[in-house]
Amino acid sequence: MKKIIGLAVLSKKDYLTSIFSDFKKSIPYPMCYSGRCLQDAISKIRNFRLDCVLFFDVNKDFIELYAADFRKRYPNIYPVLIGPDTNAEITPILLQSSLRGYVTFHEMSSDAICSVIHNIERTGFHENKFFSSEWRKQHFRTKEIIFHEKLTCAEQEILNLFQLGWNVKRIGHHLYKSEHAIRFHLKNLKRKAKVNSLNSLLIKTKNSI
Repeated sequence: MKKIIGLAVLSKKDYLTSIFSDFKKSIPYPMCYSGRCLQDAISKIRNFRLDCVLFFDVNKDFIELYAADFRKRYPNIYPVLIGPDTNAEITPILLQSSLRGYVTFHEMSSDAICSVIHNIERTGFHENKFFSSEWRKQHFRTKEIIFHEKLTCAEQEILNLFQLGWNVKRIGHHLYKSEHAIRFHLKNLKRKAKVNSLNSLLIKTKNSI
């Protein structure tokens, strides 16, 4: 089964801190945890290489405020919402925001959380959301074939967003870089891929990255 490579757990409940401090010791992949306010925590997500984010104790107000914006800012991260059993008000908003994976919980324990993670991994496997370390190795081998020089972390991130159809302005806003800096990186990507235009770069990498 394919495993989650990076995971963040965000909650506004401070009492979860002790649970996750024990939980972090038993999981086999990188993880960050925040018990502070969700708005501050979400702003820090971009500093981590994550595949999945768990939102604990979410409510209707949270979904309305942050869910849609989260999907725009982090299109490659799979969000899973974990909250109260009564989710009748949340479900329509999830569908409208293209957010899936609302999970209810009966008690907060590390065993219950591990069970949730296991189910998320199974879902990710079937939906091709998470990738194994073997897949990542192949992913970078493919890049080495297409690109004649090693890509920097910034170039890799910009290329991924460019392939999602993002323009220079949107990429710059997302990465907190100027449009001039984004164009400079794209120019380097064209040079390394030995193509003359951004369309050629997109076509050459579309089916391989």
